[in-house]
Amino acid sequence: MTAMLYTPEENHRRQLISGLRRLAYFLEVHRDIPAPRSVDVIAFLDAQPGAPAFAQLEQVAALLESAVEHGCVAKDFGAVTYRAIAPKEELRNEPC
Repeated sequence: MTAMLYTPEENHRRQLISGLRRLAYFLEVHRDIPAPRSVDVIAFLDAQPGAPAFAQLEQVAALLESAVEHGCVAKDFGAVTYRAIAPKEELRNEPC
């Protein structure tokens, strides 16, 4: 069996997804613990060399099948909202 090697970004992503699943399971099993009415998951995009964050935001918008509005794109998954935000310097004077 070969070991899988992950970059720090991939490892962080896997840990985040695992944590979300564990939280969902925990809330499902422990019905006596109050659950939030809603959850916002926010990804702050970083500009990469040769790839401005606003371009990344447009790519995310296409994957989410949502429109970019004021430097943000969002998609609701029931009571959970995923939101990606471009850095302020790239917002083209549009507050999020």
